[in-house]
Amino acid sequence: MKNYLLYTFTLITFLFSCQSKKENSNVDTKNEIVWTDVKVVPYLNKNEIYDRMIHEPEILDIQDEKDTTAKRSVIIDFYTSDSEDFSKSYKDTIFNCKANLHHPDSLTITIEYRNLVSADGLLIDVNKEKFTTKPFYHADVSKNKEKVKSIVLKQELRLNKANYKVGDSIFGRLYFYTMNISNKQDTTYFRGKGTFMTKIK
Repeated sequence: MKNYLLYTFTLITFLFSCQSKKENSNVDTKNEIVWTDVKVVPYLNKNEIYDRMIHEPEILDIQDEKDTTAKRSVIIDFYTSDSEDFSKSYKDTIFNCKANLHHPDSLTITIEYRNLVSADGLLIDVNKEKFTTKPFYHADVSKNKEKVKSIVLKQELRLNKANYKVGDSIFGRLYFYTMNISNKQDTTYFRGKGTFMTKIK
């Protein structure tokens, strides 16, 4: 009888421990897309940072047409690290922002910078007031891109409205924390926080 009770207690303890680890883990190792609610803030465009942005020139990709009237579309601190310790991470701030509409409540926002040989940045897919983020880096934009497992650790997005049409202005504020795992099992961590505005195309 004592052996039976000991076995039962051990089994329950083991199962509880496994469940606790599962609940406490915020890493989605199955690489399922994580969709998070968008927070709609109607007067987001009244934030003073947008006044600053309209007085700064746009950061253009090397292949973009030179437009001296274009205004800054994104201000973001984008960190890249090979570990969760970001104290020695690489920080980048040189990006522009574009937004493409698929349906009134579905669009893709691309924060990136491209030159002749590489592209890096962040994709934000928005669908029915939910969104997901995926950082990327391509060492050669002309070659096949390596498939990467992207795991969302945390993400927050605020937009000025829920539905858009072509020609609308979109204003947003973003925070993301993501890890990418390559085919070679190399892990890269990305973290960033910033503000963007652009025209819907």
